[in-house]
This record gives sequence, structure tokens and C-alpha cells, in this order.
Amino acid sequence: GGGEKAAQELGVPLIGCVPLEMTVREGGDQGVPIVVQHPESASAKALVAIAKTVAGKVSVAALVS
Repeated sequence: GGGEKAAQELGVPLIGCVPLEMTVREGGDQGVPIVVQHPESASAKALVAIAKTVAGKVSVAALVS
């Protein structure tokens, strides 16, 4: 996908991919995150996995610094 290509071009790690689902946009328009409105959706699961990855990287960086 586009994220993979951009990450390669920029030389940065890809931390995840979020499937495009209409419910993501609709929830955003309504102010209700997909992880709240449809927690079992593929997009919600991908976002939770990305959040966990970022939290882990931040945690490790805090220990190192």
C-alpha cells in the first residue's frame, strides 16, 4: 500500500496499516472513534495494534534516555 511505499522512501519503519472502512470516516464525523463504536472491526483492531506498538517503543525509549 501507500504507507509501505512512503515508509520505504523515507527510511522509517511502518508501524501498521489501517484498512479503509466507511465506519472509520462516519465515526470520525460523529466524534466516536472506531475503537469505541466498532471495536471488533478490522480497522479498530489495526489501530489498537498500532497504539500498542507505539506505546512499547515510547516505553523502551524512556528507559534508554
